[in-house]
Amino acid sequence: MTIPLKLRAVNPNDLEVISALLQDAAIKRDDMAWDKTGQRFAMVFNRFIHEKRRWFKRPSGERIHCGLHIEGVESVRMRGLDESEGGNILALLALHYSPQEEEPAATITMEFAGGGAVQIDVECVDAVMADMGEAWEAISRPDHQSN
Repeated sequence: MTIPLKLRAVNPNDLEVISALLQDAAIKRDDMAWDKTGQRFAMVFNRFIHEKRRWFKRPSGERIHCGLHIEGVESVRMRGLDESEGGNILALLALHYSPQEEEPAATITMEFAGGGAVQIDVECVDAVMADMGEAWEAISRPDHQSN
């Protein structure tokens, strides 16, 4: 049994931990939403469980549903993600934090394989990542080999 994680990020260092845990997470474009009135950006991933090392039971590793929401969102921009392809699966590479000298206070960029990105302008770092449900055996392990 996998113990579900629940983490909160309130500074850039915390966000780096969440970024590491979400590396190789799979998501569809349709599984992201911005509540402009509530200033919240939310998404649901299939997270690869990197922190679990018991590969002898499940050599392909495991995945678990994982939610991430970011509060204090002032604007959201998508680059290289076509809304008409909302069902396509994207692989998350990393979350990057970039402070700004003017408003908004910072930008959190979600970088995807293939060059797509979501840029989220925020007042401050305020994010929660939480695993949901039970883990299942992954089809394969993420492969970072270049051809």
